[in-house]
Amino acid sequence: MDTALPSSLRLFNSTRVPREHKDELVSYPGRRHIAVLSKGNFYTFDVLNEDGSAVSMATIYSALKEIQQSSQSENKDSIASLTSDNRNKWAAARAKLIENPSNAENLEMIDSSVFMLCLEEADPDSVRDLSYSFLYGESHNRWFDKSLQLIVCNGGKAAVNFEHAWGDGVAVLRFLNEVYDDVKKHPFEMPMTYPKAAVRSLSFTVDGSLKSSIASAKQRFNAHTSKLCMDVLQYSGMNRKFLKEKKLSADAILQFSLQLAFYRQYGFTPATYESCSTAAFKHGRTETVRPATVDTAAAVSAFLEKDKHSKADLRELINKASETHSQLIKNAAMGKIAAQ
Repeated sequence: MDTALPSSLRLFNSTRVPREHKDELVSYPGRRHIAVLSKGNFYTFDVLNEDGSAVSMATIYSALKEIQQSSQSENKDSIASLTSDNRNKWAAARAKLIENPSNAENLEMIDSSVFMLCLEEADPDSVRDLSYSFLYGESHNRWFDKSLQLIVCNGGKAAVNFEHAWGDGVAVLRFLNEVYDDVKKHPFEMPMTYPKAAVRSLSFTVDGSLKSSIASAKQRFNAHTSKLCMDVLQYSGMNRKFLKEKKLSADAILQFSLQLAFYRQYGFTPATYESCSTAAFKHGRTETVRPATVDTAAAVSAFLEKDKHSKADLRELINKASETHSQLIKNAAMGKIAAQ
């Protein structure tokens, strides 16, 4: 992956540092280690050689094996929970934390790492439970400041959770696509022997006030995440191929479905955001699309009282909503302004 591309400059070796009222994005080009969180315990080891090439898979396997064996006890009072808290509160706690030189050095090791690898002991089976784990998980085993967190469950299921201030999903998706292609070309084979890896454990000195801050952060995190309820119903009868045959935009129908579901639940049409890639332009990131259009609202209103409308009328309303949404996407992608 070309890490010289503007969209990728802060994908690796970067972090969001909490400051009072305004955070700071900090990068550490050239650092060769990753940070690992396992049961709330921190570790680091090098994944790149001095020439920038990757170390052997056997070396990485050896390091992860050592981490797995050494992190038997769970540290639920990990400072990692502080990254989930209000930014000003975290900034104050971090300032207190780095008064200790050893803490400051260890924090820099985390901040400067290529990325954060979060190892999960659990191996959720359902899409619902996986969604909870990958969206937020346990606060003591996440570092939400990091530009890129790779979360790997015990059975090998994996996902990325990334801090959004530095960039957009386009760079992350490209990275994951390249990783996926490389894994298919070079599958891992269990080594017969493997070298001893230089794994470093990071420990933090935490006084009473910091312990109190960690406990409060965990409490707020749990209260906040407990309000989220997710479930999954997978229906394969209406997919992209089916909608394309009906000359409908899959994205438009998804947005219409969200609008319809929300209106049925709450009784009004919400302001809605959808991002659109502007990769056609140099240094392009994203543009905002507003899917809550007059035409989508008209289709939602009709479907709420579909017994009063013919199938032909409903289809026409869906067609119009789809056409309007598709035009908005095209305009956004090309930097054009259109009335919504």
